[in-house]
Amino acid sequence: MTEWETILMPREHWANSQFSVARYFGGCTINGKRYLIVDKYGRTLWEISRRMERDNEHGFAIPEGEPADLVLDEWVPIYRALHRNRFIELLRRTTDLKVARRYVRLIKFIKKSKKKGGQR
Repeated sequence: MTEWETILMPREHWANSQFSVARYFGGCTINGKRYLIVDKYGRTLWEISRRMERDNEHGFAIPEGEPADLVLDEWVPIYRALHRNRFIELLRRTTDLKVARRYVRLIKFIKKSKKKGGQR
């Protein structure tokens, strides 16, 4: 039997469930796996809150209506590199973390190559 692991849970699924406690702590642990709340750019709730505190901003860290996904901790760097829509596209193709990391390295390499090519 294959063990399934949830990688991403959109706000619509976790906000009105037993996982809603995550909003108070910036994340939660489910079956021994750590999940963090991230915005559409991959910034964690804690990172956004610290920035808001530093800049003396008030309001919600992630406004209502904006994506706030609960993401498996080890996948957050991938989410951050790709942002929400491309991350979801990647998950539709693969749920292998090693493949996802290689994909992100390839994307970064291509971006870096384009920058170098444009400097000539």
